[in-house]
Amino acid sequence: MKSNKEIRQIAKRAITFTRGELLEISLVSIVTGGISLLVFFAVQIALMSVSRGLHTGRFGSDARIMKYVYVGLALYLGVSVIAGSFIELGLDRILLLKLKGDKASRYDLFQYRNMAFDAIFLRLFMSVRVMLWSVLFLIPGIIAVLNYSMAPFLLAQNPGIGVPNSIRVSKHLMKGYKWKLTKLILGYADEIIISVLLLGIPFIYVMPRLKFAVAAFYRERVRVHDEEVRTIERISEKKEAEM
Repeated sequence: MKSNKEIRQIAKRAITFTRGELLEISLVSIVTGGISLLVFFAVQIALMSVSRGLHTGRFGSDARIMKYVYVGLALYLGVSVIAGSFIELGLDRILLLKLKGDKASRYDLFQYRNMAFDAIFLRLFMSVRVMLWSVLFLIPGIIAVLNYSMAPFLLAQNPGIGVPNSIRVSKHLMKGYKWKLTKLILGYADEIIISVLLLGIPFIYVMPRLKFAVAAFYRERVRVHDEEVRTIERISEKKEAEM
């Protein structure tokens, strides 16, 4: 399998959108919560933290402001479940098409709106499992995020595979590769930290680059495992034949 440096280079070459197109795709994805399970998980943690702070009176005179923050986070989480779930699949489709050298447009973000039920089911399933693992410690929750990280790409590439199979194959693909993906993500740590310090504004440009890198990682994992690819294709064909 290629090194993380090579994967980042592949991802960088695949970003052939104009600045305006990239900005639009990024904004729509971020605003609707269609970025990734990791962001969805982070919003859940923030929501619970604010809720606990309001309950214990930790915010004092700032409690009124934090109530608006709580409502905003709750609304964002709701939009993320309903719209962000299938928009994430559309975003992953765009990334995979670009990595193959095929044409893709911003309209592909809404390609899977007819799969909203599967998309919502996938996101809620992953979210619940991650939260349950996180009840024990933070590390098991992060491991769960890594285990499920390939599932949206699998579903975007093979809509007929179904949610349970996408989860199963994702966990199989990530066996022995969770630390490699972690290091790939940490390679963007400096940009993420700067984005946080600048109130998140640079995320508009940072998140697409990070997502492209994860998509390239996914393609590399699938490429070196032809057996999994054939299994996915057989499952997809069977599902489509039954529909």
